[in-house]
Amino acid sequence: MAAFICLLKVFIILTTISYWYPNGRNPKCLVNANHVNSEVDSVHKDYLNSDGNQWIYECVNEKCVRRHYNKLKKFNKSMSFLTCSMTCGDIKIWPYPTIETRVQKKSLKFTLDTILLRLHVTHGRVMTDFHSVFNIFLDDLKGIQSRQTSTDLHHDELDSKNASALEYGRERDIDMFRINVFINNFADLKLSLETDEINARHYDANITANSFYGARHALSTLQQLVWFDEREHSWLTLSKIDIKDAPRFRYRGLMLDTSRHYFSVDAIKRTIAAMSHAKLNRFHWHITDSQSFPYVSKHYPELAEYGAYSRKETYTLDNIRDVTSFAKLRGIQIITEIDAPAHAGNGWNWGPDKGLGELALCVNQQPWTKFCGQPPCGQLNPKNNNTLLILQKLKNTALPTKMDLIPLLAKALIILLTVSQWKLKGLNPQSLRNGYGVQYINYSESAENKWLYGCINKACVRRHYLNVKKFDNPMSFLTCSMTCGSVKIWPYPTNEARVQAKLLKFNLNSILLQSLIPNSPSKRYFQSVFKIFLDDLNGIQSRQTSTDLHHDELDSKNASALEYGRERDIDMFRINKLYEELLDATETTDYFHLGGDEVHKNCWAQYFRPIKVKDLWYQFTLDAADRLTIANKNITPKFITVWSSDLTKKFRSPQSRFAIQVWTGQRDARELITKGYNVIYSENAWYFDCTSGSDLSEYNWESISDIGCRSWQTVYKHSPLEYLPNYSKQILGGEACLWTEQVSEWQVDGRLWPRAAALGERQVLNISIYVPLWSDPKQNISVFERMSIFRNRLVEFGIKAEAIYPQYCVQNPGECHMKYKDN
Repeated sequence: MAAFICLLKVFIILTTISYWYPNGRNPKCLVNANHVNSEVDSVHKDYLNSDGNQWIYECVNEKCVRRHYNKLKKFNKSMSFLTCSMTCGDIKIWPYPTIETRVQKKSLKFTLDTILLRLHVTHGRVMTDFHSVFNIFLDDLKGIQSRQTSTDLHHDELDSKNASALEYGRERDIDMFRINVFINNFADLKLSLETDEINARHYDANITANSFYGARHALSTLQQLVWFDEREHSWLTLSKIDIKDAPRFRYRGLMLDTSRHYFSVDAIKRTIAAMSHAKLNRFHWHITDSQSFPYVSKHYPELAEYGAYSRKETYTLDNIRDVTSFAKLRGIQIITEIDAPAHAGNGWNWGPDKGLGELALCVNQQPWTKFCGQPPCGQLNPKNNNTLLILQKLKNTALPTKMDLIPLLAKALIILLTVSQWKLKGLNPQSLRNGYGVQYINYSESAENKWLYGCINKACVRRHYLNVKKFDNPMSFLTCSMTCGSVKIWPYPTNEARVQAKLLKFNLNSILLQSLIPNSPSKRYFQSVFKIFLDDLNGIQSRQTSTDLHHDELDSKNASALEYGRERDIDMFRINKLYEELLDATETTDYFHLGGDEVHKNCWAQYFRPIKVKDLWYQFTLDAADRLTIANKNITPKFITVWSSDLTKKFRSPQSRFAIQVWTGQRDARELITKGYNVIYSENAWYFDCTSGSDLSEYNWESISDIGCRSWQTVYKHSPLEYLPNYSKQILGGEACLWTEQVSEWQVDGRLWPRAAALGERQVLNISIYVPLWSDPKQNISVFERMSIFRNRLVEFGIKAEAIYPQYCVQNPGECHMKYKDN
């Protein structure tokens, strides 16, 4: 048996040798693993040391074709993906120009330090502002170059070969890149952009516009026509460009709801910056709703005291002015909305404490399904004149007009009677200075958590901190949540969970890890896990105790604005501030949004009989519009906007005074337009909150996510004007809306972009009517490529835009699209 096994082994060896030699293979390679590894290491090293462009492109039949960098012989002229995209096929601008586009596909190299602005205007303010716009333009490009030339992901330092490759300007085509800006007047938005290679070394980009904003939009177009080539390590642009452009609609809006979730000022600015690249021009700031009132009014900070989620989650007048200045330089107007009379609850419930009566009704009333369309409930009191006076003052800071003198004198008389009555009762009239006997609150010095909680029947109940006596043991929200009811762990334990609700305080430096694991890799691993555990807790503590999100510190002006009750006396009755403050802060006097939808009959019916919701709403809206005009220095805004609803169907207001923002369907839009009203479209495909924009049914919080989000293609194809081609003059434009029941600032970039960009330029396939907000290109497949390029630009600018398809499709233009027929 042993002899047989030995013969078998010899046979196998001979067979193996005879196989390798006839085929010219060296059996040594079977054991020369070091040689194989060295070759692998060499290839790997070459790959890591390459410039990162293993794929190169060539323009073939107006289409960019990808090849591996080892197959250069198949190309007449190889390029990077971006250079090929910009020089091959249709021009890659978003939104597409409306009038005329002529380009030459030759590319020229330049460096940022060669760009020079030559501004031909005489207006001093315009000159100053446009220099700021130009600086933003340059800063954006510098940011792109910085990110493109940052250290390679694989290496800690660049080797000498790569370092030398990053020395820009050695082989540039342009020594001077001049941007000449001519602004004719300050009213129109038409613009043109012409570029030319004046001589071998000079390049002129001539921008001619009829307004400051037109010139800014043209500069944004120019920014899309320069790009940084990572293979060439240089900036490139097209040798000759001639573009004539103008928007088709004056109103190209985006609404952000900052009431249902708070959004930091930085997140709002980031959204506005993205809007400017897409040439959207109105930021509709839905700043308040029944959930919260985050705006700290200079004259009525009680609204934020009772309505904000916390002190950190508020907006001061300085914040709004800062956002307004930021937006103005990007060609965007801020339109604020203090929603009324419905959607007004938390923040309006301090009236009785200040002797003003009930400013709002049904606030937080349950069951909410009977008194409002969405929790929590709240509607302003249409019979309380103080409500309208507050709204007026939220929009300016003017002195009272003659219209206000009668109610002021009447209320002054009430004060005198009240003082005399208090004297008879032995009360000190000096208490008037402290809010009519109510102790004033210094919000800037008070605890950030003005809402305290108590555990009642295993449920946390919220109370204002002035009313904590109603609780035996008032707590913060998180402490109440952790000690009231079942244990708050996710996912829930599978076998058993037993806890005692007694609280114990400790510091993080008192935590000690006692490991019973002997010295081993497992012990070292768990020590690392413990360090992560501590770092997470330290991070939470650092964020919770850090300085306010908005301010390094409150200045004296803001601090005084947060001290409740100090400035009252007669001025307490001149409470007409809200509209005035916001008009002053945003510098917007032609558009204003009053809110106005979803008034619930059952709420008001509890207080007023007989109840006619239509009459109450109609009178309230007219009164609010009158207050807005007073706040605007007796100038009626060109467009006072309200949301569409069943009540607007029978609106009797002068058509020239109101614009209706339609979110309830095309039938409503058609009826309103035929009655003579101007409209702004915001329905169906232009609701980005993953719910139905026209769905008035009860909110089902458990299944609301199942409805699904609109894709950018859906936004792009949507045409609400399909059946209204003869009424285009009454259609001011359109607006995308992001309601934030289920969106926070950590999701906002991906939810908005690139969807909102599709709003500015959209096309309806297979019908003959094109009604975009900016342009209506007839190309179908190329729109995907242009959108992909634009989306990548947003990412380069720091916007976390959602991907539109797999990266393979990005790198292989035209390979992933359905073949549409051109119209």
